[in-house]
Amino acid sequence: MAGPVEDKWGAPLNGPYGLKRVIVSVLYMKGQSDFEDQKLKVSKQTAEFMENIDVATLLYAYDSLSSKRDIRDLASMTSYYLGEANGVLYRCLILRKGKAIMPALEELAAKHANECIDHFGTQTKMCLSDKEYRDSLSYYMDTIAKLTKTHSTEAGCTTASWAQM
Repeated sequence: MAGPVEDKWGAPLNGPYGLKRVIVSVLYMKGQSDFEDQKLKVSKQTAEFMENIDVATLLYAYDSLSSKRDIRDLASMTSYYLGEANGVLYRCLILRKGKAIMPALEELAAKHANECIDHFGTQTKMCLSDKEYRDSLSYYMDTIAKLTKTHSTEAGCTTASWAQM
């Protein structure tokens, strides 16, 4: 008899498998120059779904996820441009994970790759430039290290106001 599902598929069951892929797909879909035209080619219900699917709601799910896979997925989205409001939410999620996310951030910083650019190229609006990506990783690691030393939390990074985002 086969072992647990995690052994068979290699995926922990703590968080929704594929959440990161859904977020990246939504970013890609909404970033297409012909997004409005594409909505005209599908049913009204599908067009409404395409318009209303919200990256912030999907990102927010990471606040309660803590498996190694979920932490790595969250950290690896640093190379994507999530938008202004979603970027604020993302920053808070990273800082709230604190020491738990540091190994994933350090691993990304050690690699000479930019996941978004590697998958989508440099011409897409959804990818941060290598410099912006590296600067973001440095900012997160430095800020988490500083907050860890002072046993502090980042002001403004509470979930209380996220419902209004």
